[in-house]
Amino acid sequence: PYDEEEDAKVSNTALSPVPPSVAAELDKYEAHRMEPFNRLREGAPVVTTTVESDKGNALRFLGYLQEQKGVQVKGVVHVFASASLALAAQQFAKHLVDERGLKYDTVGGYLLSIASIARFAHEAVKKTGGQAASRLDSSVLAALDSLHRQCRAQARKQDAFDIDTPVNWLSW
Repeated sequence: PYDEEEDAKVSNTALSPVPPSVAAELDKYEAHRMEPFNRLREGAPVVTTTVESDKGNALRFLGYLQEQKGVQVKGVVHVFASASLALAAQQFAKHLVDERGLKYDTVGGYLLSIASIARFAHEAVKKTGGQAASRLDSSVLAALDSLHRQCRAQARKQDAFDIDTPVNWLSW
């Protein structure tokens, strides 16, 4: 679920200005995720809100990489098809929890977006073929899924002991 307060904690980390190459590749990601039929995508198409959330999360992650890690962001596929993506995503998640104070549930959403865009990037590289396709490390996708599951498990623990919600609160 969207939490405006949580979003404000990371909104200032987004990549800015967005290079045209990054914007163009995020537009290709949008088309990839929203096409009714796409043999390269697992699952059903998603709605605009989901894609926009993924794109925003990607820009925050790219901004973090540029600001905190000194990564020169040349493009979405270049970063999200990298063999070091899982380690960078883990460091980003830790940064969001430890330094930005985000809840695990929110960070899980960021990791899910990173994993979705990474799958798109891997398919884009495979489509072009050549040496880049032969260097792809599919264990990165498995590691991202693992990070997401671990984050969701932490979120369940955190929710069980969350004292921010009054005991008699009705969630409906």
